[in-house]
Amino acid sequence: KNYTVDIEHPEYPEIARLNLRWYSIPSVSSMMLEAGGIQYTCCHIAGFFQDTEISVMNMLGQGRYNLMEPIGRALKLDVSMNATYWKCRVTIELTTAVYYSFKKAGARTLR
Repeated sequence: KNYTVDIEHPEYPEIARLNLRWYSIPSVSSMMLEAGGIQYTCCHIAGFFQDTEISVMNMLGQGRYNLMEPIGRALKLDVSMNATYWKCRVTIELTTAVYYSFKKAGARTLR
């Protein structure tokens, strides 16, 4: 089974050409779960990503992958000034791409 999702957009092939991908299932390990007074020290916890968590926080975040400008340039947007609202367009189109890609791959996200 493939545990990553290739990110593509239904209308902008430029996003697929960036070869972006993300894990289909978030997981946390090396944490302790306490239930009923018993401590489970080797507990693996998995859940679901929210589509904006992947796009906005992780892929576009300055403290993370910081892909705002590279995606803006790939979409041929005017990134020279904020007045063009290019950052809004990048955010919307990348979130659309994440949602579309996860749905196409059969992986779930929270909206």
